[in-house]
Parts: sequence; C-alpha cells; structure tokens
Amino acid sequence: MNPASSDIARLQTSLEELGRVIGTGLANSIVYFERGVIHGQLSDPENAVRDFTESIRLNGSNPDAYYNRGVAYAHLQQPIMAVDDFTATLSLNPEHIDAYNNRGAANLDLNQLNRAIRDAEEAIRLNDQLPTAYLIRGAARALLGQEELANLDREKARSLTLK
Repeated sequence: MNPASSDIARLQTSLEELGRVIGTGLANSIVYFERGVIHGQLSDPENAVRDFTESIRLNGSNPDAYYNRGVAYAHLQQPIMAVDDFTATLSLNPEHIDAYNNRGAANLDLNQLNRAIRDAEEAIRLNDQLPTAYLIRGAARALLGQEELANLDREKARSLTLK
C-alpha cells in the first residue's frame, strides 16, 4: 500500500469510528467538527458542510467550524456562503489570517474587488509573508485597471514563493 492509500484508509477508519459515536446519540460539536475535517481531507465538501453545520448548531462559538465550513463552501463554488462563514470566523477571531485571505478570494470570485483588496490587505497586515494575499490583491487591482500596482503585487508574491 502506498502512503497516500494508507492515509486514505486511516481517514476512512476514523470516519467510521466517528460515525459510530454519532450513531449512539452521544456526539457533541467536537465529534461533528472532527468528522467534517475528515470529509474535507477526503475531498467531500458536501458532507463536510453538513457536519460543520451540525457542529455550529451545537456550539456556535467555534471559529474553526465556521472557517472550515467556509472552505467547504468555496470548494462547492458557493462564494456567498463562504464569505458569510469567513465573516463569522472573523467576528469570533479577528486575527484569523486565513479567514481574511480566503474571504478575499471569495470576494474576488464575487467581483467585489474593493472588498477583496481590503481583506488581502488585512491578511498582509497580519502576515506580510503570505504570497496568496498579494496574488488576491494583485488580481483585484488588475481588474480595476491598476496594472502597475497589480504587477507589484504579483512580483511580491513571486519573490515570497521563491524564498
């Protein structure tokens, strides 16, 4: 068995174990959260959304449940839902760099260019070594016709990727 197959088998086993716990009726928000993470790792965003939603229903104060559900929505190409979840993440954890970065990408998908730029800039403020934030900002700037600034962002992202 190659390493990828063994990882998948391990995840499938964990998924079955969590399913058994849920079947007992004794599951809490953490069990649903963990199963949602595994669904995400197995590229199953529909089931990930279901489990993160249940985790949030049971405990609405976990920013990572909102964040991960936002990522699953992004994979399902539902950027409005993703933006809502990344916003909820940030209301619970205003320093969540990846939520700013991913909300910026979702806003870019929605052609909300100024919002995408603001989110990318906030991600950069929190971590100026994040190449994707520069790429998001650069793409939004290019769509706004700010080609010189867009090129600077692309070059910065390229230099960070080469480090």
